[in-house]
Amino acid sequence: MMVSGGMNVFAADVEAVIHQHPAVIGAAVDGMPHPRWLETPVAIIGCSEAIDGDTVRAWANARPARHQQIERVIVREQDFPRNALGKILKRVLREELAARPCMSWTLTRRAAPMRADTGPDRSLTRGTNQRRTHSVLVPLNRW
Repeated sequence: MMVSGGMNVFAADVEAVIHQHPAVIGAAVDGMPHPRWLETPVAIIGCSEAIDGDTVRAWANARPARHQQIERVIVREQDFPRNALGKILKRVLREELAARPCMSWTLTRRAAPMRADTGPDRSLTRGTNQRRTHSVLVPLNRW
């Protein structure tokens, strides 16, 4: 499960939609960090014929809910890594994606702006006017 924009997205639901495409023979969906949505679904597919990832993404994004739409589709040429029971090892795929330079993200801290309703008399700041910080994912490289 991944959280995208505050909504729970289950990889199995998105994979079921992708498997309905006639050219797809295997698919794995995982969440990749996103600077705005926290995580976004990324699909890794195996195809029976030469097909573009953008074609599959457009086809698949027309079917599920808006928060389940795929940000990126990566076409895999090799077989998927599998365990003894034949399940796809998403951990191995996640490590391969993290090693790609276009998928590198870093976690940084930024100061959050103070809201107008905060202050010494409000419970949100508990009597302090210090700026609070929050974590933000910032891309090292663009996709």
